[in-house]
Amino acid sequence: MESRILKIVRHSIYYTQNDYISFEQSNFPSLDNFKFKPQMEILWEVEIKKYDPSDKVLILNIIDYNSHKIDEFKSQTKNNTGLKKIYFENLKWNLLEPQFTHYKKVSFKGIVDEDSYYEDNNFSTNQVEFEGVENVNKPNYKPQYSVNRKESIDFNTTVHFKDAKFLDGSVKFDAGIPELSKTVEFEILNNEIKKEFDYIKYYFPKVFKRKTFEVIGTIILEYNKTEFENISSPEITKIDSSIVEKVKQIEFNRIIKLTSEENSKQLLNLDELFDKLDINPINSLFNENEQELIGFFVKDKHIKNKRQLVYLSGLKQNDNNKIKFTLKPNFGFLFTIISDKKIHYCWELLNSHATYLWSISNNFNNSIEIVEENINLISKIGRQEFKNEVNKKNNILPDSARFNLIRHSSNKEGFIKWKENLNYLLNN
Repeated sequence: MESRILKIVRHSIYYTQNDYISFEQSNFPSLDNFKFKPQMEILWEVEIKKYDPSDKVLILNIIDYNSHKIDEFKSQTKNNTGLKKIYFENLKWNLLEPQFTHYKKVSFKGIVDEDSYYEDNNFSTNQVEFEGVENVNKPNYKPQYSVNRKESIDFNTTVHFKDAKFLDGSVKFDAGIPELSKTVEFEILNNEIKKEFDYIKYYFPKVFKRKTFEVIGTIILEYNKTEFENISSPEITKIDSSIVEKVKQIEFNRIIKLTSEENSKQLLNLDELFDKLDINPINSLFNENEQELIGFFVKDKHIKNKRQLVYLSGLKQNDNNKIKFTLKPNFGFLFTIISDKKIHYCWELLNSHATYLWSISNNFNNSIEIVEENINLISKIGRQEFKNEVNKKNNILPDSARFNLIRHSSNKEGFIKWKENLNYLLNN
C-alpha cells in the first residue's frame, strides 16, 4: 500500500506544503467539536486504502499519529487534482485525543475505533458466576465518559487590557473560557508590574498594537473538580519598566499636535500642559520636570535646533519663572533669564530656524504679559508680519523693551555663532 505524510494545521489537512483540504471535507465532526493544538507540529503517516477518481474521494488509515518525517512531507508532490473528500478509517482515540486542545468526545462516536473509544471503561461480555446460577452473561455496558478520568485541556483566550487590574507584582482579570462556557478570575505574576500601571493600561493597545492580551493555560478536570495550570500571557510577560518610557513617548508626542482654543491662554506651565493631555495628576509615573521634558524631545535626531534647546534649558532658570510652553503657532518653549538690569524671555519653537528674544527692563511690571500678547499676535498675523511691525515701531513694545531675532545656521560654526549672539544680547 502507498503511504503519505499529512500535516495538520488548525482545521486543515496539508498533503503537500501548499495543497490542503479542510476537515470540513472529511468524516471528522463539525469544526466546533474539536480543535488541534496550535503550538504542536502534527504529522500523520497514512496508508492510502482507496482512491475514487470519479468522486475525488480518498480513504486513508493513519499508521503513525506522531510521525517525524518532515523532510518526506516537504518533498511530496500533488498526485490527485481536485480532491473533494478524505475519509479516515479505524481512528484510534487514545492516539488522537492528546493532539486536541479541546473536543466533544461524543461527536467522535462512530468515527473512531470502538474499542479505543471505550478504552478507559470497557465492560465485556465475559462469563461471570453468581451464587446458584452458572454462565450468566454480564450486560455489555459502555459508558460515554469515565467518571474518575483525569483530563487536561489546553485553552487559549483573550482579555482587553482595559478590563485588567494592575497591582504591585501581578495583574488580575476575568477571562472567558469557551471550553467551560464560563468566566474565571486569574492572576498572573510579574515582579516588574506596579500598581501605577493601572493608570496607563489604556495606552497598552498602542504599545502592543492590539487591544487584547492573550491568555494560555491548561484546564485539569478530575473527580468533578476543575483546576488550572500554567496560566501565562506573552504580552503580560513583556511588561516591565521600559513600557513606561514607551507610554511617555506616545503621550509626549501628542504634545506637538495639541492646539489651543481661540483667546485661550498662550503660555502654559507644566501642570497646565499635562492637563491638556488629560494626564492624571496623581499618576506618579509622569513626574518629569520642565528640563526633563525638553530632554525627551531632543532625543529625536530629526530636531534641527536640539543644541539650542539643550543650551537654553541648561541656563539658570529662576524658580519663580520656570520654563513655559506654547501651542500656537507651533509647540515651543519660553525660557526666562534674569540679568542685573533686564529680564530676558527667550522663545524657541520646536524644530525652528530662529530664536525670539525679548529683553525688558527689570523696572517694568508685568513684562511676561507683554511677551504673551506678542506671541498671541504672532499666532494671528504670522512671524514675518510681526517682525515687520516691530521694525516699523508700531507700539508693539514699550520703550523699555527690545526684540531681537537670532537665526540658526546649519553650517559647522552655526551653533557657536548663535551662542555668541545670544550671550551678547543677554549681557547688553
